[in-house]
Amino acid sequence: MDWNTKSLARVCALTGNPFQEGDRVISFILRGEGETLERLDYLEAGLTEQNAPVGEVLGRWTRVVAAQAESRKQAREQELAGAEEMFTALYAALDDTADEDRLALVQMLALTLERRRVLRAVGAAKKGIQPYLHTATKAEYSVKVAALTPEILLRIQPHLPQFAD
Repeated sequence: MDWNTKSLARVCALTGNPFQEGDRVISFILRGEGETLERLDYLEAGLTEQNAPVGEVLGRWTRVVAAQAESRKQAREQELAGAEEMFTALYAALDDTADEDRLALVQMLALTLERRRVLRAVGAAKKGIQPYLHTATKAEYSVKVAALTPEILLRIQPHLPQFAD
């Protein structure tokens, strides 16, 4: 089963102005009303405390807008880089109070990155924790194995990567 995430928007969620190559963009994953999840991308220069997104922030990261992908391979590499950024941002924000949606997002991103050979599972999960190794940086991640119910999967599905093969 493939999962879909919104990639970097083409326009700022605040102003509606298009992003240009070299712009710094702050991306947020938020819990909205009715337990929905939403991704919003803001031009860093225009973001202030007064116009910051409203809702529970599950993850936040910054990226620089790259030039338009010139090939299908470059587009796939950019999609993969976006999934990696999302995983590392959400993983870094995990704490003992992390809710089931956040844990499920991290777990599903880890599984997606494992499928794409960015992460490698190190042995079997023990005591509900699956160790992963980032193949390029050798960074280690301990991902809690969440209970992936159909309800949770439906809530997080719009935020998970789907790659064009």
